[in-house]
Amino acid sequence: MKSAWWFVLAGLVAMGGIAIAVLDLMPRLGSLDSRLTQVMMPGSTVLDLKEIGSYTIYRETRADGLRLSLIAPDGAAVPLQVSSGTSSYFLGERTGTSIFTFTLKQPGSYRLTGTLAGGRSDPKIMLAVEHGMMAEMFRMIMRTMAIAFVGFALAGIIVGLTIWQRTKS
Repeated sequence: MKSAWWFVLAGLVAMGGIAIAVLDLMPRLGSLDSRLTQVMMPGSTVLDLKEIGSYTIYRETRADGLRLSLIAPDGAAVPLQVSSGTSSYFLGERTGTSIFTFTLKQPGSYRLTGTLAGGRSDPKIMLAVEHGMMAEMFRMIMRTMAIAFVGFALAGIIVGLTIWQRTKS
């Protein structure tokens, strides 16, 4: 391990870790888009929400004065809370900013209705409803960083052992 080629190998291992991290990440990014259900407002649409828990409504196109309501399968109104913090996403040409959150206690078909002041039908506003996308993004980022870190750690071990072997002789 005294040869300078070990340093080259360490560099290749580090770059390999980055390459593997990127190759692992790229197909997963495409799956995030499938977590978003797009709906055009103003109007009314039925959302088939299959999981309980917290959901977020994002605004993909800007418009003022949009009022939303969400009705449960039993006819009860589901409270929509204004997003306490702003979360955003950028997926290809799509961008969204959180505007509301809501929590489901049971899966089912929920009716989302949006109206504009004065009953206007324009401008059209694209919304996206998601469940768990931000948590999935966090997991993907952590996984990517872990893979890259392993590559750098292995490279560091090779460099450290090479330096140690060279100083020993």
